[in-house]
Amino acid sequence: MIIAKAKTHPTLLPVGVVSDDHRVALLQTDLDNSEFRLSWVDRRGSLELDPKKVIFKKALTIHNPLHCSNFRFSYVGRNLMTYTRTFRGRASLVVASSKDLYVWNVISETEYESLEFVFVTDDKPIAGSYLAYEGGVFVRGLTSPDLKKWNDGDQYLFTSRAGSFDAENVTLLNAFDTDRGIALMYESRKQEADGSMKLFVGGALFDRKDMRKMIWRSDEPLWETTIPKGKGAGCAALGAVILGDRVVAYWRRADGRIISADIVPFGRILHKPRIERVVLKRHELNPILVPHPHNEWENEAVFNPGAVIHNDDVHLFYRAMGPDGISRIGYAASEDGFNFDERLSHPIYHPSKGFDVPEKGGKGSHGPLSYAPAYYPSGGGWGGCEDPRAVKIGRRIYLTYVAFGGWDSMRMAMTSISVSDFNKQQWNWKKPVLISPPGVMSKNWVLFPEKVDGKFAILHSITPDVLVEYVDDLGMFERNKMHIKSRPPSGGRREFWDTKVRGAGPPPIKTDLGWLVLYHATDSFDPNRYKLGAMILDLENPKKILYRSSEPILTPEMPYENEGKPGVVYASGAVVKDGHLLVYYGGGDRVTCVASVPLQEFLNDIIKDKQIKLSKCK
Repeated sequence: MIIAKAKTHPTLLPVGVVSDDHRVALLQTDLDNSEFRLSWVDRRGSLELDPKKVIFKKALTIHNPLHCSNFRFSYVGRNLMTYTRTFRGRASLVVASSKDLYVWNVISETEYESLEFVFVTDDKPIAGSYLAYEGGVFVRGLTSPDLKKWNDGDQYLFTSRAGSFDAENVTLLNAFDTDRGIALMYESRKQEADGSMKLFVGGALFDRKDMRKMIWRSDEPLWETTIPKGKGAGCAALGAVILGDRVVAYWRRADGRIISADIVPFGRILHKPRIERVVLKRHELNPILVPHPHNEWENEAVFNPGAVIHNDDVHLFYRAMGPDGISRIGYAASEDGFNFDERLSHPIYHPSKGFDVPEKGGKGSHGPLSYAPAYYPSGGGWGGCEDPRAVKIGRRIYLTYVAFGGWDSMRMAMTSISVSDFNKQQWNWKKPVLISPPGVMSKNWVLFPEKVDGKFAILHSITPDVLVEYVDDLGMFERNKMHIKSRPPSGGRREFWDTKVRGAGPPPIKTDLGWLVLYHATDSFDPNRYKLGAMILDLENPKKILYRSSEPILTPEMPYENEGKPGVVYASGAVVKDGHLLVYYGGGDRVTCVASVPLQEFLNDIIKDKQIKLSKCK
């Protein structure tokens, strides 16, 4: 809906929006008298000028309305307002309170580096402190005991997402305390080639008990519009309000007209029954492994690691690439699973000549074969040992990986090493075997970490059906040149986030609930971002899905997950250590990261979701 500016008051400039239980009011600057006024919007959309002007006590003489901007309102036992004051080259954050929306007392004025602030609406301070969110490229949470001194959040809550609707600066519209959690609304915009501007609204929900814990974020715009060429440059966000079961956002266009938008999807989300979610928490040390500048074989990318626990230490087998674009496997170890102090300066596994790819490459269509993410979507490489998965079975450590010999030869391979050789770091790997047939593109196959019904079990598909191959002796692949016939991944769940399932992540983990399988998928509304989900398979019959997460447990939000190849979290290793699930993943096809969660809490969360069978999307 577009609301025309009142013709009888052409000098009133809208600068903010506030509501009571039934109406919305525009805070306006009177350009003639340099004072503030409130204009109420009736149900027909017209403006009713209130004869009372807004008075700022203690600040009337110094706060000229022409020096103020970024007004946001909330209710915390009283009406609160924040705004930016710019005076004599200095910018400051002002906090003011009011009982009636007309007479305002300035509580504090503080010089602050970021001036985009919104409060959470609540009758009482949360955990003894007032809570506010700070916008920008990164969104943070801040607390204050008295609305005067602010404590910076100890971590970023989320950031703009490369390749998504909110790739640009995030401007906060408002925050609300709801039954489902703390709801944060924001806008982002994109300048189009034709000179028009796309305006988007996104939303996020945070746990009310822990403002840093995000439990949901919109993967697609909740609302969007296009502002014609020449009319978007001066478009300013005025804020957002809740009116009954509606969420409405407002902007002032450059021509003085007001844009108002019912954010219908957000209203529906806020009124759904709340379900507590347990999701993976990124470690503060992320990324835990980065390219090593002095080791040529790994100075471009180190990512997508396999992981095992041996002698109570975590051992990573990570994919590494240098300028030649060949994937090799490196090694790192950690006592606690987070600090990887041991890291070898040489690869522990090389491609086999004539098997994966020759060590010396030829020429491609764009010149000599080399590391080139722009040309090779497979992590920037054109051959070698990709995406290792590791399991320890008995006295051997097994690796499955993608033997990439070019786009006409992408097959699953397997090798192993004895625990005794591993302990001595004597890398006497068994001759690899190809377990997938030639001429078929195969990825994401994993070994179960123990025998199932007395046989080795290989999970080679999870959609549209879970497919498991049982083998008495893994040597059969070499002796009999046996191959597992599989099918390419297809299908997903139309009504959920995983409309296109890509494949399994780390090898399954045995739990009391069943086999925990993490998997990668994308959303048809958000096709360029890999996300991670979870399912539980029956212990005795792993082809049977018992539980499935209805939301992703990890999405690419952080900068290190959007640099290199934007929008990628690719988990290939996971272990259980000290009661916690530790998931190792590649961020942006370039670095190695870790996220964790208490295992039992995580399993309890999955149980809450309805059992859902995979179905093929047409």
